[in-house]
This record gives sequence, structure tokens and C-alpha cells, in this order.
Amino acid sequence: MHTHYRTWFPFILIGLTLALVLGILAWMQSPGGGDVEALQVFAPTVEEYQTEIVALLSDFETSNNAEAAYSQLLNIRVPAEFKAFHFDLALILFHASQDDSLDISADLDTLRSQNNWLQ
Repeated sequence: MHTHYRTWFPFILIGLTLALVLGILAWMQSPGGGDVEALQVFAPTVEEYQTEIVALLSDFETSNNAEAAYSQLLNIRVPAEFKAFHFDLALILFHASQDDSLDISADLDTLRSQNNWLQ
């Protein structure tokens, strides 16, 4: 014999769903609730970038800590015209951070000769 028990589960589920939908609608209608502001990140100027790179390289030459310089380099925002340079410098510093015995002075001199502002 089957005895049918009345279950409250479907009613609770429907009630919670309605409460969720009404809560979202109320939040969207509140002033500023539905507005999503895009985070705007601007590329630095050429002068700002060059100043940061010169400071980074001078710090690297005094400390000779390639890992710290590489980490700092990855946090620098790059203007579009310096992407290739930035990539080359990142590769040089990465290789130096992986192998402490690696001499990268020739690579850095090549970059300096290609970019007069590093002199």
C-alpha cells in the first residue's frame, strides 16, 4: 500500500527561487546597483616607461639580482611601441634568473646600442 505523504520540498524550492529572483531585480533597480564600471588602465607615456626601465637596469647593475629585476619588469606597463623591446629584456632577465652564472652583459649592451635612451 502506498501512502502519499505531502512534501513541502517543491514549495520551499519555488519560494527560494522567487526570493532570489526578486532580490536580484530589487538590486538591479536600486541606484547604482546594476551599474558595472569598467576598470580603465592606461598605458604609460614613453617618458614614464623609459624612466622605469632605466631605474630598473641601474638597480639590477648594483644588486645583480636578476630574479628581482625580472619580477619588477613583469609589473611594468608597456607602451605599444616598446612591446618588442620589453619582451627582449624580459627574456634576457629570465635567462639570467634561471642561471646565475650566465653573463648577460653582452645582451644588455646590444639592447643599449639599439636603444639610445638607455645610454
